Amino acid sequence: MDKKLIKKLAKASYIGNQIDEKSVNRIVPNLNRKQLKEYIKALKNLENKFTVYIDYSNELRENNKKEIVGLFPNKKVYFKKNADLIMGIKIRENDIVRNINLKNSLKQITEYFEKYI
Repeated sequence: MDKKLIKKLAKASYIGNQIDEKSVNRIVPNLNRKQLKEYIKALKNLENKFTVYIDYSNELRENNKKEIVGLFPNKKVYFKKNADLIMGIKIRENDIVRNINLKNSLKQITEYFEKYI
């Protein structure tokens, strides 16, 4: 069984953006150890495509959370308070990280001054 087929099996294990436990339970017993590792890796990659992680510094109101969730349709959105952020938000979607906060802005300004002035 090649990697392409294993990736197809992983895609078949999802219904929408949710993993289908019955499909996984049917597929897993038929895979050897190497194939199982590839299958798990493919499932994790798919899970990352369907998930967005939001770190925030201050409390978010429910209407703000709803707005953020609305920006990512058909994805699971997880919120987590992060004290390291200063007045900002960090969005991790698949392999893309958007870091919008005061601490990061001040760091960029400081680096600019150190480099050019």
